[in-house]
Amino acid sequence: MKPNNLKKARLKSKLTLAKLSQLSDVSISTIADIENYRTIPRVDTAQRLAISLDVDLTKLFDYRELF
Repeated sequence: MKPNNLKKARLKSKLTLAKLSQLSDVSISTIADIENYRTIPRVDTAQRLAISLDVDLTKLFDYRELF
């Protein structure tokens, strides 16, 4: 299992990076970095993304297997 399902959830919701950025107040570049595994989001950022996508936070991000 991949540690984040952000891109999959975003595409399922038919949202562009720009629209998700607007809904979540998270920059487009940060969202792209999370989707492409260049960064791990802070808890508050992950929470805003999950709320904006109407997805449970634990279903969106699961980094346990990385540690």
